[in-house]
Amino acid sequence: MRKLVVRQLVSVDGVAEAPQRWHRRYRDYELEAEVAAGFARADALLLGSRTYQDRAAFWPGPAPDLAEYLDLVRKYVVSGTLRTADWQNTTLIPAADALPRIAELKRQSGKDILVTGSLTLCAALLRAGLVDEVCLVVHPLVLGTGRRVFDAPPRTPLRLVSTRTHRNGVQFVVYRPLDQEGIRAS
Repeated sequence: MRKLVVRQLVSVDGVAEAPQRWHRRYRDYELEAEVAAGFARADALLLGSRTYQDRAAFWPGPAPDLAEYLDLVRKYVVSGTLRTADWQNTTLIPAADALPRIAELKRQSGKDILVTGSLTLCAALLRAGLVDEVCLVVHPLVLGTGRRVFDAPPRTPLRLVSTRTHRNGVQFVVYRPLDQEGIRAS
C-alpha cells in the first residue's frame, strides 16, 4: 500500500499561501536536496485544480531536474471545474469521485503519492483519514496574513516523527496521524 504524503511550505504562523513570494530567499543546496529527496520517494503527485493550473503554467521552470520530474511523474488532478488537463501524464479525477478514487490509488503498488499546495484538497484528505504523513517545511518568518495550511482542519491528533533544521533556519517537521498507527485517537 502506498503512502499519501502532504508536504507544505509554511511560515512559522502557518501561512502556506503564495510561497513563490517568500520561499525563494531560503533556497539553498541543502534545502533543494531535501526537497528533491521527497520527490524521489513519490511516483505520483495529487493536486487540486488551482495548484495544477499554477504549476502547469510555470513549468518547465528554472530548475531543469525538477521540471523533468514534473513532466514525467504521474499527476492526478482533483477538480469539479476542469474538463481537460493537457500537461503530460495528467489524469483528471472528478471532485465528486475523488475520495474513493484516491483510496484506490493508495491501494495500488508504487511509491508515495505526494500532495503539495492544494490546501482545500489537503483538508478534505485529512477529514477522510487518507493522509499517512504530513511534512511541514517551516520557514523562519511570520507572514501574518494569508491562507493557512490548516484553515478548516478536522481535529487530527498527530505524532512527531522527525525534525531537521537546515543552516538557513528552515525546518522539516514530519508528523503521522495517530490513527494510522493503530492508536485510537480521542
